[in-house]
This record gives sequence, C-alpha cells and structure tokens, in this order.
Amino acid sequence: MEVSTQPNNKPTKKANKRRKNKNQAYKRAKNSKDGKDLLPPKKKVTPKSSLPPVEIKRIKEPLVKCNYCNKVINNISSAIKGDDCYYHFDCVIDRIKKEHKVKESQSVSYIGRGSFAIIEKDETGALKFVETIQVETPQQFDSMKKYIEEVKI
Repeated sequence: MEVSTQPNNKPTKKANKRRKNKNQAYKRAKNSKDGKDLLPPKKKVTPKSSLPPVEIKRIKEPLVKCNYCNKVINNISSAIKGDDCYYHFDCVIDRIKKEHKVKESQSVSYIGRGSFAIIEKDETGALKFVETIQVETPQQFDSMKKYIEEVKI
C-alpha cells in the first residue's frame, strides 16, 4: 500500500464559500463610487428643542475718529476709550512704543481691563513685565462696555 506524502491541495467547501463571499464584497466595493451604499441607511432625525431661537445682536457702529490718527474707527468694540475720545487699539500700541522707547528685545502686550504692559523674555524664556501702563481707567473701561451694549441692534 502506498501512502501519499503530498498534502491534499483540493480546497474544501468552506474555503470555497469564504472565497466567493470575499469576491462578492470586493465587487460591491469596486462598483460603489463612495462606499456609502455599503453602510446601512440612516434614519433622518430632526433635533427638537424646547428653547426659543437666540437673537444675535449686532453693534451699530458710531464711526467715530481716532484721536491719534484721525481715521474712522470701524470696529468700536476693539477701540480704547480716553477722556471723551476713542483710539484704535493699534494706535495705542504704537504710541506706547514711541513714548516709552521700547527696545527690540521687548514688546507691548494688552493685559486686560484697559492695561498694557511692556514685556521681555529672559534667558530661560520666561516673560518678565518691565512696565505696566494703565491707558483706560476702570470707569472708562466700564462705560465703554455699557456703551457697546447700548448700541447693539
């Protein structure tokens, strides 16, 4: 009796079925343009909210002139208020640089509530405040906030 040492290379029924399923899936994916038809259909659900729609107010620009450059301020919410006058934010920074003789290693930064600071980095990269400059008083800052709220339409 002879015993065959060669393996049986004949595919089984299960292997044929797997190969057939893979081929069919490959053909479907190849024929679909974006693959969306392979996903199950989504149900369209519209979100429901009991809240009323929010009204977004816009600022009615008063178009005042900057006291430094005499150009119109197009965005009053970014302006700085002085004594009965307004300034461009950038004009204030330029004025601080000129008046306080800011070095190249230093820069001017807005630190909030109408205050600016001259800052510089030390050798370790940490920021150091060289000087703090109060441009708007707290009363001017608050009146500017109230004014912006009043001119919203």
